[in-house]
Amino acid sequence: MCCLVWLSDPGVIKKDTELDFVKLLDSFEASSLCPDCSIIRTPRCRHCTLCGNCVDRYDHHCPWVNNCIGKGNFARFYIFVFVQSIYLFSVFVVSIYYFKLEFFDDVYALHENREKQPWDRCRRAAGIIMTMITVTFLVSVMFLCMVTTGNLFRGETTCERFARTNYKQLHAMHKETMSMELSYTMAVKQRQSIMSIDDNTNPKNLMCGNLTGMCCASGILPQQEIIKRVQEAYEAEGKENTTVDESTFF
Repeated sequence: MCCLVWLSDPGVIKKDTELDFVKLLDSFEASSLCPDCSIIRTPRCRHCTLCGNCVDRYDHHCPWVNNCIGKGNFARFYIFVFVQSIYLFSVFVVSIYYFKLEFFDDVYALHENREKQPWDRCRRAAGIIMTMITVTFLVSVMFLCMVTTGNLFRGETTCERFARTNYKQLHAMHKETMSMELSYTMAVKQRQSIMSIDDNTNPKNLMCGNLTGMCCASGILPQQEIIKRVQEAYEAEGKENTTVDESTFF
């Protein structure tokens, strides 16, 4: 399972060679573009400095699997963490049972001079070391599993959950700004923002909406599709005068 997460695509946004990035600067806000990748970002995208890529619905960069966790592999990562938590907990329970047999029930009392036997000493030392290692990893992996489970039910990533502002707040602020009179005439010099796109994982407010929205990724939007959705969002708010001709990007 670790190899599947390691080799999986976390949701890297691909560059469109047909688009002129310099012309995009005249039509989109600076925060909507990534100068390192020369792409239009998605609302929940972040640039990973370790991988050097922009990842859609970026959660974090996991050093244990040497890969980013994002829209493309969040489900695999959650299964991996959940299975590891169960495995470590099982090893911990077995270790406790072993200590009960070894030190309390004294099941090896029939062996004469067992304290002098090298194998008995190695067995006890190995049991103690295994238990210490298991407890160390169990605490960290269980904590990670709890945080990831909370993100799953909340429909948020780790970055969004512990940041001062998350996507939902920024999107709501953007919608409020768009509904105001003279909003984009006086605000951002008629430049468009990717925050106009509704990327909510649970748009219908269903009971299991966040579960399916976070685990069942619908794919990574190509650059021209992002432009189309931004234009549709502005047109829906009656901002046809700020709509940009798509041909100007080529």
